[in-house]
Amino acid sequence: MALGSTLGKLISLVKNEVKGSLSVGTSTDDNIRLAVELAQEWLATEHDWSELKDQWPSSPSSRWTAFPTTDLAAASYSINFDRPVCFKQKFNSLWQEVDFGISTAEYDVRDSDDSETQDPIQRWDYKQGDRSYFEVWPIPTAAVTARFFGQRKPKTLRSGGVLNSSCDTLVLDLDDQLVALVVAVDMLGEKPAAAPKATRLKERFAAVRGNNLTRDQDFVLGGNVRKREIRRVPMIIVP
Repeated sequence: MALGSTLGKLISLVKNEVKGSLSVGTSTDDNIRLAVELAQEWLATEHDWSELKDQWPSSPSSRWTAFPTTDLAAASYSINFDRPVCFKQKFNSLWQEVDFGISTAEYDVRDSDDSETQDPIQRWDYKQGDRSYFEVWPIPTAAVTARFFGQRKPKTLRSGGVLNSSCDTLVLDLDDQLVALVVAVDMLGEKPAAAPKATRLKERFAAVRGNNLTRDQDFVLGGNVRKREIRRVPMIIVP
């Protein structure tokens, strides 16, 4: 896997794949830059890449909280919601996964509209009408330690929002050959040379995914996969 390649190198790789001019500053360079940016963004939605694995701390203390945009290492990365996302809280010194989805079934037990609180958090969901925020249920009695686990979006290949030759030193997150082949197949379109490139693209995609380090889901031999169920919050009556 070839990681750490610059945007400038990707332009040369793409030109080589499509048998185009390798000279710098040709009229197609801007089109290739945009194609490379879009290719990497698309690839980031197709697989859980170890290079994009990340965690985001959060401390929800009310019903709605803004999604974090700074990861555990204090880097500014956004969560990629096109890939699976897991939300966990630390409760009784243990990290516990919080189930997704809040409905009236939960509000019938602890009504957030009436500001009813209870620890621990049991469910989370997107805030209706504003997906830059998330909702937790029940509303916690105090701020909790929590994290989102998932995939970050790739680093930007733009400088000041502009994509031009000044960005050619910026580094891609994903495999350069894979990105170059995605762009080359798209550029070749219906040309005969596109077919063998498409075959190489599939092979490269499979190889890169196979080389990605992952951790399989834990399971018990001879047992069934554990299904998470809603835990009803017990009513606490204070005399």
